[in-house]
Amino acid sequence: MTRELRSADEVIQLRRTIVAMRSELEAARANQQEAVQRVVTASRSEIMELRETIQALREELEKERVNHAQEQQEIRQVSSGEQQQLQQMIVALRQQLEAALGR
Repeated sequence: MTRELRSADEVIQLRRTIVAMRSELEAARANQQEAVQRVVTASRSEIMELRETIQALREELEKERVNHAQEQQEIRQVSSGEQQQLQQMIVALRQQLEAALGR
């Protein structure tokens, strides 16, 4: 009978060990799941920030592109005006020179 008691005690002890190990496993899984959820949440937040940054950079780039195009247009207009003035000055100076030389 002692042998049966020892076997029964051993079975009870093994069952307690199994229950304890299952509890530990469930706690570890819960902790792991929480950690994964925190990482997922942080990643989503970071992704949203990155998307916002990308959008802001795209808008800034487009603004710079438009400003650059406007500046180029203004430079062309100024250059064209200066070129016309220089051509008129050349014509006037040529006429003055020809008049001075009596042509």
